[in-house]
Amino acid sequence: MSTETLNIDELIGEATNLIKDINQTLNKAYKKTAKAIYDAKGFELFLIDTGASSPDDIETLKYEWFNKYSKEEKKEYIDKVKEIPLAQLLS
Repeated sequence: MSTETLNIDELIGEATNLIKDINQTLNKAYKKTAKAIYDAKGFELFLIDTGASSPDDIETLKYEWFNKYSKEEKKEYIDKVKEIPLAQLLS
């Protein structure tokens, strides 16, 4: 095997590893972004269900959502939102 062939094989190997690393990073970013969107939309659904109608209502409910509601209570709303395709939530 010539030196040129070895160098090309090494470069291809390095490029393949870089592509794998980029793919893993993108997958992690997608999952974190999707979680943030589902959390926000779950909160939005909570506001709709509670009938928030003024900025004061929203501030009060925001406080309750982040400080008083358990993970299980929030999960009910977030799970409802997760039934909607992510692309549809963004449109």
